[in-house]
Amino acid sequence: MNCTALNLKNLTTLWRLASEAYQGYGQSEPVHRAHIPNSAWPNKVWVDLEASEDHMDQVLAELESHPGWVYSRVKPQNSTIPRQLQLASEQTGMSLGLSSPFPHSSRVTLEAVTTEDQAALWSQAFEDSFGYQIPDWVVFQIRNWAHSYLVMTEGELAGTVMHFKTGEVSGIHCLGIIPAKRRLGIAREAMHLILNKALESGSKWAMLQASEKAKELYLQMGFLYDFTWQNLRRID
Repeated sequence: MNCTALNLKNLTTLWRLASEAYQGYGQSEPVHRAHIPNSAWPNKVWVDLEASEDHMDQVLAELESHPGWVYSRVKPQNSTIPRQLQLASEQTGMSLGLSSPFPHSSRVTLEAVTTEDQAALWSQAFEDSFGYQIPDWVVFQIRNWAHSYLVMTEGELAGTVMHFKTGEVSGIHCLGIIPAKRRLGIAREAMHLILNKALESGSKWAMLQASEKAKELYLQMGFLYDFTWQNLRRID
């Protein structure tokens, strides 16, 4: 099984469906672009996994036409970054086979976002956790298929997480804990809860893209490294 391909299908399908709701998705094979007006997310350009480097002129043209967007790719082996681009961020693509429920306590709970007020709370907590915003109106718009949750601890808001399913894969996205609630073990418990939801949905795999800070937690939980994911920005 190609975990990299399944992970990327989940991630790029999320971008595509979210941007399609705002007429912001387009493609000119093998290049795809996803954009939501007045939003910092997703604003991405990517290419089909099997595409060759011949697409780079298209990618550079898209980035020149849309300042602030990034080109997202699996880091190739023995490949350099094109001279017109610079590394904006790097993540680790990871996967975990699902078989039995994970332990959890009642200290942490997940509250599904179903109202506009909850979407506003989620959006603010996400910004506090990650430093950029997914607008509340986007979170509310996609709530029926990209399921967002408020991470709660003892009645207080602690963070965010999102669950998006494609086939037998549950993509775990946007797991973030606000600064005031960090280093309390909340992220691990929230992950256990969202993985149990993935199991209940019938998924056989959980997949995510981890920051450098979060990677060690996921490795401890049994996730395996699959690939390195790069976001590249055009040099001004």
